[in-house]
Amino acid sequence: SNCRFITCGMSNRNQRKIKLSWEKAQEIRQKFKVEGYTKKELILLYGIPRQLLYQILINKIWKAKEI
Repeated sequence: SNCRFITCGMSNRNQRKIKLSWEKAQEIRQKFKVEGYTKKELILLYGIPRQLLYQILINKIWKAKEI
């Protein structure tokens, strides 16, 4: 059988429209908090909208505890 039971989060991460991986979100947080990148630099570097960056930085999406 090719049917698997997975969580909604896992299913959402497997969609083609997803621009970032969990690892990239962690990388963004690291660059902002530790390495001192500005929000504008991160937006340009990763090609993501300002709202998406904000949600990553406040841990609303791609949460640090998600694996």
